[in-house]
Amino acid sequence: LCAPLRSTSLEGAPPHASPRPRRAMKLLVALLPCLAAALRPPTRLAKTTSAPRVAPPRGWALDTPAAAKTDRKTAAKVVPTGRKAGEVMLKPDFTLPAVVFGAGAALLNFPTYDLTLGPFLTAFGMILFVQAMRLRFVLDDEAMELKESKIWSGTDELRPSKSNYVVGGSQRWKLSSIVNYDVFPKWPVPVLFYFKETTSPKAKWNMNKIARTANAPKKLDRGVAPGLAHFMPVIVDHEVLFKELAKRGVKQVGGSAKHNPNLKKTK
Repeated sequence: LCAPLRSTSLEGAPPHASPRPRRAMKLLVALLPCLAAALRPPTRLAKTTSAPRVAPPRGWALDTPAAAKTDRKTAAKVVPTGRKAGEVMLKPDFTLPAVVFGAGAALLNFPTYDLTLGPFLTAFGMILFVQAMRLRFVLDDEAMELKESKIWSGTDELRPSKSNYVVGGSQRWKLSSIVNYDVFPKWPVPVLFYFKETTSPKAKWNMNKIARTANAPKKLDRGVAPGLAHFMPVIVDHEVLFKELAKRGVKQVGGSAKHNPNLKKTK
């Protein structure tokens, strides 16, 4: 009975609807939770001399006065590192990777996109997921830095990230050199975090079309200072990041005054 049924079910199928690529992609989607469990940071208990209590993993506790002053939402996503006074690390946000991966997985069910846009978005969502697990935004009283987590080796230590592959140099920027920052789009899901800084050499401020657009006369007339524009995927909570930058006196032009009390008012 099985042989006639199998031949009958495939008789009227269009020539491009091969079931093997779809099965492979659906298997990949099914294995994603296993990958997420394997990449989860190891849990460690901190040693205490007071009454016994279960502590968060080392480096993820909220015991400093600066963190206690933040609201509940900010405190849940800001981690004091303990290396410098006022140094905090922002926890990753997986909203953008989940949306991109989910959109790609949904497109796998449509014959038109199951071999084109569906696999591309699915793979890109996994790349964003890995980057969110690997990269950390660290802020202190002097600079904002992008660091790498040694999560692959089973530790929660951080190390400086590799040099910027576009403009070169370390990925550490002084807070006094950041002249503007924002996210695009603001709704429904922020995709890119943008900031402009003046630490990089002036010769690279207009190195390409995007950089020249960021320094266009219209933007400079709004009060935005010239500089080198950087764009990164939103893999941390941008509202918490904005609040931490505002607490350190970094001003924003043309953004939302809800997150930044130091916002410049422009016409």
